[in-house]
Amino acid sequence: MENQMYPNCNQPIMQPEFRLARAYIPFQVMGMVYDCEKALKRGTLFPELYIPYKYEHKYK
Repeated sequence: MENQMYPNCNQPIMQPEFRLARAYIPFQVMGMVYDCEKALKRGTLFPELYIPYKYEHKYK
């Protein structure tokens, strides 16, 4: 495959020995769950998946 993004680069984008990525997805055990209202507010039914985004002011 010709590298169309970088025509001056003579390396192909995909090497024949490259393999496709494989995802590892662990089995999730059904544990605690939020009640409906809390789940809607937090965007997830499962407490272990709730990771709030911490907003930081970088510029003052």
